[in-house]
Amino acid sequence: MAKAMKGGAVSESAPIYYEEMSKVAGTENDKQSITLIATDDAYNFGDYITLRSRTGHKPQVLTDRGAIISERMAEMMDAKVGDTITVTDSSGTERKVRVDGITEMHIGHFMFMTSGGYRHVFGEQYQSNAYMVRLKNHETSNVESRSAKLIKLDGAKGIVQNTTSKKQVATIVDLPDQIMEVLISRG
Repeated sequence: MAKAMKGGAVSESAPIYYEEMSKVAGTENDKQSITLIATDDAYNFGDYITLRSRTGHKPQVLTDRGAIISERMAEMMDAKVGDTITVTDSSGTERKVRVDGITEMHIGHFMFMTSGGYRHVFGEQYQSNAYMVRLKNHETSNVESRSAKLIKLDGAKGIVQNTTSKKQVATIVDLPDQIMEVLISRG
C-alpha cells in the first residue's frame, strides 16, 4: 500500500489515522458523524488541509493537548476554544477532547489531532491506518479513475474524496435563490 502512495500519478502522500466518530447533538438531537484525522507530521499537515480561523484567517496550530474542530462541529456542539467536548469513538467509548482551535470548514464535522493528542485522548499508541493523497492531475475524471484503482489495492477498505464535498457545494450554489437565502440567514 505504501508503495502505491509514492510516484506515478501521486504528487505527495502522508500517513494519517482516520476514524469515523459520532455525537448525538443538533436541533433534532440525532446522531452526527464526525471524522477524526490525526497526524504524526503536524508541520507538513497544512500541505493537505488548511486549518485557519474564519475571521482574519489566523492559522490554527495542532498541539498535543487536544484537537482543532471544524466550525460546523463547534456550532453543533456550542463549543468554544478551551472547552472540553465529548464524542463517541467507533467502539462506542465516550472520549473527552479539549478544543484547541476552531477551523473554517462549512461542510461536515471534523476533528484534527496530532499523534500526541491522539495518545492523550485515547490512551493508545498512535498508528496510521490511512493516507492523505494529492494527485498530480486534480481533474474529477482522473480522481475517480485513480480512486477506482486505489480501492483495488490489498488492504484498502475505502476512499474518501474531497471532490464529493466540492460537488455538494456546487449543487447548493446552483439551487434557486430562495434556498440560498435560507442557507445564508442561518449563519
